[in-house]
Amino acid sequence: MPHTNIGGGVMVGMLQVLTYMLAFHLVIKGLEILQIGLASNRAKTGDVIKVGVLALTACVVAAIGFVVMQESQAAKIDSLDLPSRPSQSSYSYSRSVPDNTPTSEELSRREELRRQEAITAI
Repeated sequence: MPHTNIGGGVMVGMLQVLTYMLAFHLVIKGLEILQIGLASNRAKTGDVIKVGVLALTACVVAAIGFVVMQESQAAKIDSLDLPSRPSQSSYSYSRSVPDNTPTSEELSRREELRRQEAITAI
């Protein structure tokens, strides 16, 4: 099961998924080599089948080894108790250009100045 309760948990989970895919691929390749040996028409079919069985065994052992190593790494990272990443909603989005929009106080002060200028102009 992917460990995803830490800051980098998504990456650990993705590495676990890739490791499972690699392990599955290795087993399928081992089966493919064995199947080639079983379908062989040579006189020494027994030797080819032995090579296929050895290849399948090596692929299964390698797949198990990769999965065990990945799981132990994920468990080590999980035990580090790293702070979780903040969610997207907690980030403040600021514009790179300064915001020149006047506040309501500035608008009311400008309006008052315009009224006074209009009264004095009369």
